Amino acid sequence: MLTDHKCRKIFGRLTILCSSRSHIALVDILVEYILHGSGTMQTCFIEYPVIVRKPLLSATVSGNFCLREVTCLVDTGCTDTSVSRRLANDMGLRPVDYRNMRSVADSYLSPLYDISLLLKGDGDSKIGIDHFHAPEFSEFDDNVDVILGMDVLSNCNMILDNSSGITKLRIDYFK
Repeated sequence: MLTDHKCRKIFGRLTILCSSRSHIALVDILVEYILHGSGTMQTCFIEYPVIVRKPLLSATVSGNFCLREVTCLVDTGCTDTSVSRRLANDMGLRPVDYRNMRSVADSYLSPLYDISLLLKGDGDSKIGIDHFHAPEFSEFDDNVDVILGMDVLSNCNMILDNSSGITKLRIDYFK
């Protein structure tokens, strides 16, 4: 169960905060996944002390030799896992390609960035997703830098349970 020091309240929602770690330790985690995690199931689980309407995960994004701690929104209505324009600029990501994208409001040409993602849950639970092309989205929430879409979630078993008055999120990722 989460303790108060692991959460912060943002506009009435809760988001997981990870303790600060050195960049070397984060690189070691990604390397461990790349070398030993292939072909196995990885699990990420989070228990929120309240019912939440927007499931958020803590994650580390790597790209362009940079690492950033970010908040991800789990969005089953989103086709592609995407990064915010703010994060792409902050990390100095350069487009590897472009793709026509559609949103509810319009169509646009989006840059694609080569990133890796390490999702982190409670305790030691984590999921590493190595090198994929993520399109860019315009910010809609100052606290969300990655939208976790169906391109990743379609490789998962996901359980969202609110039955006990708290939200439990479990994601099993199969590569």
